[in-house]
Amino acid sequence: VQFDDFDYHSNVNINQWDMQRTNGNANAEMGYVTAPNSFKMSGAIRRTATTKTLNMANGGKVSFWIKFGKKGSQMHPRDGVEIDYSLDGANYTRMIQYSGKDFNHLFAHNFTKVELSIDEKHWPEAMTKNTVFRWSQLKNEKSATMDINNWAIDDVKVTAKKEPKQRIVFEDNFKSEAISTKQWALQGATKFGDYTYGFENGALWFNGDSNDKTSLRTKKIFTNGVTIKA
Repeated sequence: VQFDDFDYHSNVNINQWDMQRTNGNANAEMGYVTAPNSFKMSGAIRRTATTKTLNMANGGKVSFWIKFGKKGSQMHPRDGVEIDYSLDGANYTRMIQYSGKDFNHLFAHNFTKVELSIDEKHWPEAMTKNTVFRWSQLKNEKSATMDINNWAIDDVKVTAKKEPKQRIVFEDNFKSEAISTKQWALQGATKFGDYTYGFENGALWFNGDSNDKTSLRTKKIFTNGVTIKA
């Protein structure tokens, strides 16, 4: 659903990003993964890169390459970069952060690839039709006052899983008693006597006073998520 190597007319692809919440420069000052640019964060700016709204309802993956510092410099140990998501574009939840203390050894010399899965086990709350992702500096205001603690990203890619195709695995219109009895397990009461049921006019009817007299369950066992329509 999104890919930017920051080479769109030698700049950031404005169709991919929320430009009111995205600052930085597409250049080669910190190198690149895909020539000729990466997206560098430095100087007196609010150092953030924010996607437009993306449909992540079925999950997906966020991947990007990141680098700390320029010309051999490193990120301050207490500074770094965090990746957040938002469901309304205003309130953000941190997914993960990369501090200079913990990640200079990986990010300070070369671009390193990072992949984040969005699924039922990893940030399931981000699985919506209106998800926004943001890259942001931890100590934004302090770093923005001078040209230090720079960082860059490149080849940012967000993929979304397609909605799985649904297929009918169980269906009964109750027009045939013979077919229905093969598909359903009709269970009677254990304390209050026999249950009463019957087939009539394309429907299954029950007769009882609801005191645990009748229950109905399928003989088929479903192991995956299902949609039930009746």
